[in-house]
Amino acid sequence: MQSTLSFNPAVVEALEVREGNLFKQGGASTYFQPGNINNLQGKISNVAGVITTPGGEVSAAGTFATITFKGKSNGITALELTKVILGNKKGQAVPITVSSCITMVITEPGASIKGYVKLEKVNPDEPEPDNLLADHYGTQIKVVFQGHQVKANLSNQNGSYLVTGLAGGLYDLHYGRPGWSKVKRKNVLLLANETKEMSPLRLFIGDMNQDTYINVQDLLWMAAKIGLRPGQPGWKEAKIADVNKDTYINVRDLLRVAKNIGVRPQ
Repeated sequence: MQSTLSFNPAVVEALEVREGNLFKQGGASTYFQPGNINNLQGKISNVAGVITTPGGEVSAAGTFATITFKGKSNGITALELTKVILGNKKGQAVPITVSSCITMVITEPGASIKGYVKLEKVNPDEPEPDNLLADHYGTQIKVVFQGHQVKANLSNQNGSYLVTGLAGGLYDLHYGRPGWSKVKRKNVLLLANETKEMSPLRLFIGDMNQDTYINVQDLLWMAAKIGLRPGQPGWKEAKIADVNKDTYINVRDLLRVAKNIGVRPQ
C-alpha cells in the first residue's frame, strides 16, 4: 500500500508516522516506509508498506499507519488522502474507496454557539412552551463545516443549548428531532473566540420524514402506521407517529399533525 496525505500547515504540524497493525496479522513480517513529512507544504508523501512474509495476507480490519500531529492554531483542516495504491500478493491493483475528513483544532478556548430551541405544545394538558415545567430536552444541534459534522450537542430541559470548542469559520447549523421540524440554518459566521447567540427557535410536530416540511407526505407515512402499539413489529420506527403519547397510533395523531401542514419553525 502507498499513499500521500495533505493537511493545512497553518493549523497543524505533522510530527511522526508509525506503522499500524494492518499488515502484521498472523505474525507476518513487513516493510514500512514512513514517507516524507513536509510541514511547509502540508503534505506527507509516499507512505508505503508491504507484507514480506510469503503467502501473508490481510484477513481483518486494522490500522495501516498512525500519524501524530501537533496543533498550531485554532482552525479547521481537511485530511485528504491521495495517490492511494493498494495491491494484492500477486501485484495486482485492488479497487478501493478513499474517504477524507475534516478535523477541527482548538489550541485556545475557542468559539461557541448558544441559543434556545423549544417544542410546541402538542396536547391540551401539557404546559405552555415557556412554562418552567415544559420539557424541551433532546433536540440535537449539529455544527456542520463544508458538509462535515464537526460538533454536536443536545438541548437542555429548558431548551437552552451550548456548543463549545469551535474554530472561527462559516458553519451550518442543523436542528433535528425525530418527528419534529427539521431546521437548517446556513452560513453562520463565527469569529475566533466569539460566543454567538442564535435567535430562539420553536419546532412543530409532524415532519415525520425529516425533509424540513410538514405536508401530506408525512400524513401518508403516518397512515401506514395506524393501529400499531408497543411491542408489535415496526413499532420502534413508527412510534414517532404516536404524537399524543397514548401508546396507540390512530386518526387522532393524524389530525393533530394535519393542523401543522405548511407550518414552518419560528
